[in-house]
Amino acid sequence: MSGGVYGGDEVGALVFDIGSFSVRAGYAGEDCPKADFPTTVGLLAAEEGGGLELEGEKEKKGKIFHIDTNALHVPRDGAEVMSPLKNGMIEDWECFRAILDHTYSKHVKSEPNLHPVLMSEAPWNTRAKREKLTELMFEQYNIPAFFLCKTAVLTAFANGRSTGLVLDSGATHTTAIPVHDGYVLQQGIVKSPLAGDFISMQCRELFQEMAIDIIPPYMIAAKEPVREGAPPNWKKKEKLPQVSKSWHNYMCNEVIQDFQASVLQVSDSPYDEQVAAQMPTVHYEMPNGYNTDYGAERLRIPEGLFDPSNVKGLSGNTMLGVGHVVTTSIGMCDIDIRPGLYGSVIVTGGNTLLQGFTDRLNRELSQKTPPSMRLKLIASNSTMERKFSPWIGGSILASLQRLSPGPSQTIYKRVEGSQQGRLEEEEEDGEEGAEPPAHFFPMELRGPEPLGSRPARQNPGLWAAAGRRAAPYLVLTALLIFTGAFLLGYVAFRGSCQACGDDVMVVSEDVNDELSPDSHQGTLYWSDLQAMFLRFLGEGHLEDIIRQTSLRERVAGSAGMAALAQDIRAELLRQRLDHVWMDTHYVGLQFPDPARPNTLHWVDASGKHGEQLPLEDPDVYCPYSATGNATGKLVYAHYGRPEDLQDLRARGVEPAGRLLLVRLGVINFAQKVASAQDFGAQGVLIYPDPADFSQGPHKLSLSSHRAVYGQVHLGTGDPYTPGFPSFNQTQFPPVQSSGLPSIPAQPISADIASLLLRKLEGPVAPQEWQGHLPVSPYRLGPGPGLHLGVNNHRASTPISNIFGCIEGRSEPDQYVVIGAQRDAWGPGAAKSAVGTAILLELVRTFSSMVSNGFQPRRSLLFISWDGGDFGSVGSMEWLEGYLSVLHLKAVVYVSLDNAVLGDDKFHAKTSPLLISLIENILKQVDSPNRSGQTLYEQVVVTNHSWEAEVIRPLPMDSSAYSFTAFAGVPAVEFSFLEDGPAYPFLHTKDDTYENLHRVLRGRLPAVAQAVAQLAGQLLIRLSHDHLLPLDFGRYGDVVLRHIGSLNEFSGDLKARGLTLQWVYSARGDYIRAAEKLRKEIYSSEESDERLMRMYNVRIMRVEFYFLSQYVSPADSPFRHIFLGRGDHTLHALLDHVRLLRAGGAGATSSQVARGLGFQESRFRRQLALLTWTLQGAANALSGDVWNIDNNF
Repeated sequence: MSGGVYGGDEVGALVFDIGSFSVRAGYAGEDCPKADFPTTVGLLAAEEGGGLELEGEKEKKGKIFHIDTNALHVPRDGAEVMSPLKNGMIEDWECFRAILDHTYSKHVKSEPNLHPVLMSEAPWNTRAKREKLTELMFEQYNIPAFFLCKTAVLTAFANGRSTGLVLDSGATHTTAIPVHDGYVLQQGIVKSPLAGDFISMQCRELFQEMAIDIIPPYMIAAKEPVREGAPPNWKKKEKLPQVSKSWHNYMCNEVIQDFQASVLQVSDSPYDEQVAAQMPTVHYEMPNGYNTDYGAERLRIPEGLFDPSNVKGLSGNTMLGVGHVVTTSIGMCDIDIRPGLYGSVIVTGGNTLLQGFTDRLNRELSQKTPPSMRLKLIASNSTMERKFSPWIGGSILASLQRLSPGPSQTIYKRVEGSQQGRLEEEEEDGEEGAEPPAHFFPMELRGPEPLGSRPARQNPGLWAAAGRRAAPYLVLTALLIFTGAFLLGYVAFRGSCQACGDDVMVVSEDVNDELSPDSHQGTLYWSDLQAMFLRFLGEGHLEDIIRQTSLRERVAGSAGMAALAQDIRAELLRQRLDHVWMDTHYVGLQFPDPARPNTLHWVDASGKHGEQLPLEDPDVYCPYSATGNATGKLVYAHYGRPEDLQDLRARGVEPAGRLLLVRLGVINFAQKVASAQDFGAQGVLIYPDPADFSQGPHKLSLSSHRAVYGQVHLGTGDPYTPGFPSFNQTQFPPVQSSGLPSIPAQPISADIASLLLRKLEGPVAPQEWQGHLPVSPYRLGPGPGLHLGVNNHRASTPISNIFGCIEGRSEPDQYVVIGAQRDAWGPGAAKSAVGTAILLELVRTFSSMVSNGFQPRRSLLFISWDGGDFGSVGSMEWLEGYLSVLHLKAVVYVSLDNAVLGDDKFHAKTSPLLISLIENILKQVDSPNRSGQTLYEQVVVTNHSWEAEVIRPLPMDSSAYSFTAFAGVPAVEFSFLEDGPAYPFLHTKDDTYENLHRVLRGRLPAVAQAVAQLAGQLLIRLSHDHLLPLDFGRYGDVVLRHIGSLNEFSGDLKARGLTLQWVYSARGDYIRAAEKLRKEIYSSEESDERLMRMYNVRIMRVEFYFLSQYVSPADSPFRHIFLGRGDHTLHALLDHVRLLRAGGAGATSSQVARGLGFQESRFRRQLALLTWTLQGAANALSGDVWNIDNNF
């Protein structure tokens, strides 16, 4: 395409590179383009322009386009500015034609029909736009030949590479585009809006903060020199035209871009305010004469390109920094070609010219490049070569004497002779492209291809049939050839070629286009499913759902809650899941009595009621508190833990017969009340102390007159039907849960707690018990008498759980379950609105994945729970109703409750079986607040032992707890938390969307997105992997840790003729059984479906094996020996053994409260129950009975 001979004359080819910022055009073979002018044009109605076409003006259909810098910079009445491109693709064809006309007439100065044309195109350009452009060039400009090539391929070619990762940071986007052997790997394209326009916006905000006016030169008639920092002294031009706002803003941007090029510098290391303050300043003078020095600002602004979290006011982003764009793109390509991409990272685009850009990028990528790969950053030292790389590559390519079409290229030529005017498409890159690219995914098979060939050819296009004199026989022949090649290629090679996919990853952009459901799918592997999941997961929906949900009434049993349930059910039906249904339970819930509110009075020595203390939040109460009256002197008991009450007693302050004042936190409400009851207290008052919950005047805080809601049933589910499901008309035995308290409890505000603490006498509380209320010092008491009256009433209330199911392909009878609490006592933004939003977004995402080829092996079960604020009532009742089925079929439960309470720390409350899988997923999910880091990398910076930093045991107040401790199903609950005082508004009327948004400093969508990614990738692994990714050997370490705690008492036990040897033996059997199963799995074929299913059944039941079969579910519903509650647990055994030592130091059981000592018969029974449960787990893991060693 060097030109050659056309019509008897030798002519040169033209090269066009039309980008979002500027147009480059010139002759092939030259070093630089003849034309380089802004893509932005001015637009004026023809009747207002005077009818005279001047230099740089093109009149078309009643419009005058002002093109090129000189014409564009002239102020005109009402002239607007516009660009023909959007997202790198042509949108305004009339404007685009005006630019081509201007280029030919003012720069090329030659007729279009004399020159073949090479034109660059965006890698995500669609087929429809390509066809329209081709038709335009042939029909309107009569060019002899037309060559289209991807910008990234041209850039690589300009740098002497056919394989590499092209990093293009331009005006609207920073894009990483992998190129392999001349192919653009569509599935690896990653785009981020952190680019030139973003930097310009940051500069504009800086000027606003510094009160610096941006005055474009066109407004300035004269100016006087002024000293540094002094107000400018300038005179405005008179009789200026009434320019449009868009044109004025464009001229202001010209000033900002000059400021960027002159002042900004990229720091060579992550931005540090103190270091930046010591850097040399740069002096800059604005067009109006204002001048000053710029210091740390010039480093802070471009830092946003590399670390978006440092950008002030950047709301809830998941934007990727430049370094992370590169590594994400490479990570989405086949592992075999990654060394070639790391070895040729090609840098281009205007932003890369910022001082220090390449040094910082090289530093970041060096830290992220795997040790086995070699990093090479290719960045030309020439400004022109860096800025014009695509054009230079096109100039070289088009100057070749014989140009053969290659990958990611398209050549059209006009056929001379009797069929003159007909177009022939020589080569096509096989893209389908009718839809924008954001939702495409890597394993899509666009066209079958023989092994080692280029992507399959496609039908030449619509333009050839649009009124053309195309030869019908040639078209028919081409169609037959294409069909034959398709069928042959499909038979010969059914695998999916990742280089063929039309997919682009767009970060922080709303793309609403649908993916064609008709595409053929190849085998989908983990990396493919991960990429597909990330494409369909939409951040924008999350924040809207959180906001809308938090505004609705969601108290369990209310009319608003019933309406929300129907709305969610309708949403699940809209997503076309395989099964959608609703499960209703009639449960006993406790509510305050509006006619008889709860009260708190002072009581004098004679027992007479005195002044009533105001309960500033009268609607706040403790569900399942004992009702009635409690009178006693007040005692301060710290957090109300058993050890706190023991300490209180040791200091001479008896908790029995008293009303206890305890702080919120560390343990839940139910545990506080249960401990108080064990120690003989009359009642409990629970308050939030500022030491635990921020209440300062200078930060977002919980109001001092706010009380905090919390249920006090030491258990889960309906306490009036323990062990039985609360279905309608079910006959229940007349029993109540043993976890119901027998003493009243009431939440109070910090203000009331201050008033009470001032009345206390007695010893000064220990230093670690001192809080931050305006009372100094805190004393233990006792204080004056108080009377607490609790008048809550019980009501039979219908609650509804909503279910949606995507049925598995191979093992539909195995369920991977994910759920979120729907109800809330108040607005509940953090408590349940976030979880509900993530759940619905995951439903939508997985439904889209299934529609486009994803077929999970196991069923996915999505559940919206009701009654969660009353102790996971909805989830527990469902488990009780279907336990006989679920313990055989439920694989894992993932809870989305309390998922976002901050953004500094990440905790996973989980079963040990999931720890290894969580570690793996953390390494693949980006940190929401530390650009360029995964969550795993963020965690290990704080603590090299990631497990100690992240993993926590399942708490009883989580819905996940019941799944594991009651049903024997491994479960996990994720939480992002604040690093410091806890989220202050949980379980209060202030848990609103606005407060949650402010606490997270605008990062709510980003953090919710991170949770959705964690949960979603966990679901993919659990539902897709042939072998369940559960670490069944992990429990051997858990047992060993617990035995280590018991070991210190071995001497005391030996003196009594007792031994722990049986526990050691059972643990050894379990370890051997786990190792044997692991070896069996490694030596077997994954393709053996029957064998894999047998292994999976043994693996998924490991958690169930640790439910003690020697206790009744009705008496001890939480039978798990590690997580449960009761005498059968390892914790109870350890507490009992501690009683061997004087005073039972460290013991937390109620036996200590009652003054009971070590009982040998009880210990023997505990040890036997524990040992045989461990041995039973080992036997079950061993497999068939003939494989079990009964020598114990």
